[in-house]
Amino acid sequence: MLTSKQYFQITGVILFIVGLAHLIRFINGWEIVVNGWSVPVWLSIVGVLAAWYLAYNAWVLSKKSKK
Repeated sequence: MLTSKQYFQITGVILFIVGLAHLIRFINGWEIVVNGWSVPVWLSIVGVLAAWYLAYNAWVLSKKSKK
């Protein structure tokens, strides 16, 4: 069973990796097509900011957790 501290730490790491993938996509200009719609590359910047914001908050919550 995971403690809340471990849960927030794992969540933070996963979200950081997701943000990193968005950043790499932005830098390399990789194309993503979802159901025939070409996702704009600039949308990955929103993904980076959102994922890293959530990762930061998860890390803060892990520090506040008692266990």
